[in-house]
Amino acid sequence: MSKSSIGQRIMTLRETLQIDKATLCERGQLALSHLEKIESDKHIPSISTLIRISRALGVRVGTFIDDAKNIGPVVHRKGDNSQHDHISMHPVYDNHKVDYMPLAYNKASRHMEPFLIHLEQGQNCGYQKSSHEGEEFIYVLEGSIDIEYGKDIYHLEQGESMYYDSIVEHRISTTEADGAKVLANIYTPY
Repeated sequence: MSKSSIGQRIMTLRETLQIDKATLCERGQLALSHLEKIESDKHIPSISTLIRISRALGVRVGTFIDDAKNIGPVVHRKGDNSQHDHISMHPVYDNHKVDYMPLAYNKASRHMEPFLIHLEQGQNCGYQKSSHEGEEFIYVLEGSIDIEYGKDIYHLEQGESMYYDSIVEHRISTTEADGAKVLANIYTPY
């Protein structure tokens, strides 16, 4: 697979589908300047922004994280870090990035997006809560995290998990000095 940026994949798909920027922005409820910065790799998109863009283009969100066509099972081996993208924690404009390692990047036509996420201490500072269609499952592998979900805050330690509707505004953070590692599975209906 040739590795291209998420912004390049969005632009290529948009142009292939002959959708101009203004139409995509209208359908995806995005500012034109924001889309242009994403496509030129000046801004790192958030998962909620990627979901809005995928809906506007009529594709699954994983299209921007991979471009593989494997219809069989996918095995992710220990130490396989070849598919490693950054997605912003901020739903609009911030370039603060978090490491999202997709675990099923070469599985075509999937409905779930499993990720390993590495959060660094204090990465919640200054960003807004995210909200998008679907559901999420979060399992803490290392450290501890706080999940702000609506008006509540849930503290999760290693070995604990949370399943929630992602339409409710939410945000994940850690205060651990060494950060935290999380297994996340995001489902968005297509």
